[in-house]
Amino acid sequence: MSRRSHGATLAFWVGVAWLSCPWTASANGRFPRAQRLVEDPRDPNHLVLAATYGLLTTRDRGRSWYHICEASFSRLEMYTGDPLFEFASDFAMLVDVQAGLNRSTDDGCSWAAAIAQNGNEEVVDFTVSGREPGRILALRSGPEEGSIVVRVLESTDNGRTFLAMGAPLPVVTAFTLDLAPGDPARIYATGLSRSNEGYLLVSSDRGATWESKSIPHTSFDDIPYIAAVDAHDARKIFVRIDGRIFSDADGRYHAHDAVLYTDDGGDTWTEIHRVEGKAFGFALSPDGSEVLLGYGRDSGDGALDVDEAALGIYASSTDRFAFARLLEGSITCLSWTARGIYVCTPQFKAGRELAFGPRSSFGSTGADLETLLRLPDVKGPLTCCAEKLSSVCKTAWPSACLVLGACSDASPTDDCIDGGGDGHSIDAATDSRPATDSGTATAAAGACNCRTGPASKNGDAPAWLLSAMGTLAVARARSKRARDIERAIRASRDALRLQ
Repeated sequence: MSRRSHGATLAFWVGVAWLSCPWTASANGRFPRAQRLVEDPRDPNHLVLAATYGLLTTRDRGRSWYHICEASFSRLEMYTGDPLFEFASDFAMLVDVQAGLNRSTDDGCSWAAAIAQNGNEEVVDFTVSGREPGRILALRSGPEEGSIVVRVLESTDNGRTFLAMGAPLPVVTAFTLDLAPGDPARIYATGLSRSNEGYLLVSSDRGATWESKSIPHTSFDDIPYIAAVDAHDARKIFVRIDGRIFSDADGRYHAHDAVLYTDDGGDTWTEIHRVEGKAFGFALSPDGSEVLLGYGRDSGDGALDVDEAALGIYASSTDRFAFARLLEGSITCLSWTARGIYVCTPQFKAGRELAFGPRSSFGSTGADLETLLRLPDVKGPLTCCAEKLSSVCKTAWPSACLVLGACSDASPTDDCIDGGGDGHSIDAATDSRPATDSGTATAAAGACNCRTGPASKNGDAPAWLLSAMGTLAVARARSKRARDIERAIRASRDALRLQ
């Protein structure tokens, strides 16, 4: 038996006690990992980070971060998925929680259903049009007349209402949906056929008809996700392959992610990069001339090994793909805006969750990056002055702060921290949908520019405690990849059975 230090033994028993406690609204029990950073198009100081532990938001570019709990934005008592977040063109907040799509018009204080939860249906993905204000497309999968059907839903009023559009997609399992930035009629999706083959699905007539284009070497074990469509040429598409490979040498599965590229709309494909790691990060420069790939470790999937020495950020021009590593270490997300590049790294390894650099040259160790978020510095749950603490997020915070390492013995303050006060909340008179959710604070129009919450101490929680809690949490919930594969297999089997 291996020897353990006193700290490791204590970590084990603290973790066991933590996992055995009943959670009314937890940070979903998985190892904390940032997944997507979105910068508000109106205000680069307003950032939203979607993660396995919920949503974090800041109005002052990282000086003050607040937590939007999963039970609030998911409208579910227990949510264990991965939230997909984006701003609508009217700056409403949208979050896909797989069971449905929800919308907030008061900066995340309260949420209403945009696409309601409905039995076995799933909202797989959604995309916001950059060319047609108010237009949002969502990809829904569910049973229809004895078959599993995947189809596109369309909103032209920023998510207030959705209607089915066009023809069903010719696949039984779908993964991603995107609009061509320069061509509003052109829609792309990815999915798997009944024969376990991956396809790029292309519609050039707003979904009225679909063309299937094979993506080589994709299957349940190598799932295709659209990473980006070039803003200047709709035929140029990047696809990330969420892959795994079995090694006879050690009898284990290894991460085997790749990025594929087509410059002819999916007729031919080229593999431009592959590393024995998870390709969590992808960022295309605003002018389309440079691409960044970020590889990390999925701590929630213990079955997949990675090559630690190969993890990091790789960069290349897009006129000739030749990647060079810019930054070493695990990467969990990348985002490139007009202001610069956002880099997500695991707090427990890098000492920070989010950093920023104005250009794609920040040193191999990341020393030139500006730290924007350390999880222990999260101040507490997001609230509105009008209603004080949201009851559901107040209940969730004792569990969430453990995951974030941001617990403190300070009690909530009654004083509001100014979050901008710039009238960003959408006027209730212009929104026909109710913004009230059971158990969630209801805010008057324009009243949600203040936040209160427990002040956090600057000191970190012990590293062994955070690491142990995260590691033990893996046993509490399945990884996203495992759920994706199981859903795909289940959907395909159901479709075949119902034929």
